[in-house]
Amino acid sequence: MSGDKLRFGLVGLGKFVEIAHLPCYYETAYSDHIELAGICDLSQARLDELAPRCPGAETYTDHKKMFAEAGIDAVVIVTPDHAHTRIVLDALDAGLDVVVEKPLCMLTTEAVDIVEKARKLGRLVVVDFHKRFDPVHLALRERVLGGHYGAVQTAYSWMQDEITVPCGGFFKSDLAAKSSPVWFLGVHFFDVMRFITGLEPIEVRATAYKDEVPAQGVDTYDAVKADFIMNNGASFTFVVSWNLPKGAPALTVQGMTLQCAKGHIALDTTDRGWRDLSSEGNRCINPNFLHRLGKNYRGYAVESPGEGLMEIIEHRKTPFSPKTHPDSFALNGLYATLMGQAVDASLAAGTTMRDGHALVGATININDFLTEQVGADRAKPFLISIE
Repeated sequence: MSGDKLRFGLVGLGKFVEIAHLPCYYETAYSDHIELAGICDLSQARLDELAPRCPGAETYTDHKKMFAEAGIDAVVIVTPDHAHTRIVLDALDAGLDVVVEKPLCMLTTEAVDIVEKARKLGRLVVVDFHKRFDPVHLALRERVLGGHYGAVQTAYSWMQDEITVPCGGFFKSDLAAKSSPVWFLGVHFFDVMRFITGLEPIEVRATAYKDEVPAQGVDTYDAVKADFIMNNGASFTFVVSWNLPKGAPALTVQGMTLQCAKGHIALDTTDRGWRDLSSEGNRCINPNFLHRLGKNYRGYAVESPGEGLMEIIEHRKTPFSPKTHPDSFALNGLYATLMGQAVDASLAAGTTMRDGHALVGATININDFLTEQVGADRAKPFLISIE
């Protein structure tokens, strides 16, 4: 650290860096505590484009070179999902703490590798699950875990993007073709439903559909429905898609309902009470995600990476002890990855209908799947107990 500021590097300069990360680093209260010292991307053109918005940051096309030369204590990783693991492991080997965009990675074996290495080296790996910072979700978590509604029985959540996201140039790379609604959207709700309810998955069966997105040249699913059984017997359904027609009421339509023993909750997190009619059409606006107050930005888009960096600052003030090492951040990433890969495994083991446009998945036992992926000994600390 330089004085009281955490010096960090940034790897990956995709669209979300412009939306949330740069405002967080330069135009929030976090700016007083952090210093962006280096930026890295495989594209020199992208580095040249964003360098003027990152004053004082050196530019790199090789993340290992930045780790060795930039004099940093931490790194924020905003690369495409499939590229996270190698960079996270290299950062840990370089003695750096990590904030990484969700998902932590796309394979359970890699997630366990990361958790084990972070524990061994005493470093933090914080996964940027920004839905944990939505004030609506925070308030619901307090009431659910406080017993206000009794035992959770069923839950239904949805997160759906306009087709312009996978097929309209939203990404600065070919992420859509290497991903799916499960990884781009589902991981958000896999994590936040664990966060709100304190429940863990023990079984999943998924169904998926391929129609409009493949027809536009991107070979991935339009939509996926994943039905989980949780460790208290509750049933959770997640519906994720990115094939909503252009002109949907928001780029992302989302919400959830929970049925409990003593109550029912329904959240529409698309319509926050603000409808905007402009040249972009008739849209729902979510000011909780990002808004400006005075000179600074506020909202969970900037609070999530900002709080991740603040956790690292606090962690670096305390000598490492395996007994007190706060590895829950990386564990959250591990379980979200486990859920995502189990959904993929369900679909891979299933059958097709409608000439391959519909896939009906098989039932996957989560603990068995985890054990198959990493072996019994490595799986043992992470197995999910049934209430």
